[in-house]
Amino acid sequence: MTEPRRYSPMEKLAELERELRMRRHVYPGLVERARPERRAWIKAECDERIAVLEQIAEDYRQQVSGDPGPLFRKPDQHQEQTS
Repeated sequence: MTEPRRYSPMEKLAELERELRMRRHVYPGLVERARPERRAWIKAECDERIAVLEQIAEDYRQQVSGDPGPLFRKPDQHQEQTS
């Protein structure tokens, strides 16, 4: 049995961004079609799922750009980034 293909961080990021675009397009209609008593819950769930993917995409953006992100910066670098 052959090993599954390994995808690069850039390929993973591209797929995440495609998925985010699709969800941003589909989710509003899903919320709109929901029963009124469930709309708030469904909207919150959709927002949460998009937020998780946005954070994962940001992790990949940092990886692809070579930026280590705020957790791995030296304290003086973090201040420069937030100033």
